[in-house]
Amino acid sequence: MDLHSVGTVDQKGEEHATSRTRKAALAHLIIRQSKVMESIRSTRTVQFLFATAQLCHMDTALAERVWLDCFPRLWSILSEKQQSVSSSCIIPLHLPPPPHIFISSPALRN
Repeated sequence: MDLHSVGTVDQKGEEHATSRTRKAALAHLIIRQSKVMESIRSTRTVQFLFATAQLCHMDTALAERVWLDCFPRLWSILSEKQQSVSSSCIIPLHLPPPPHIFISSPALRN
């Protein structure tokens, strides 16, 4: 994008001050957006999960909401074999998965 083509010119051929201010603001926004995009590239899933876990340790209601929202989605990603192995670990902990998981998973019906 050519920032020099943005703006207005009066009859004498001089640019208005507001045009220069707009150009500077636009250039500043583009630089900030570029920095955000760079930081997003360097962010890893592990960092997000660690931060989420820390927040969940601080707020029980948040932990419950995250669990209820994420568990069914994560469970559905697992293969039937992975679900079976995972359920054998969950049951001894007395932390059964939500009821709809039992209905949707043939491995757990037996």
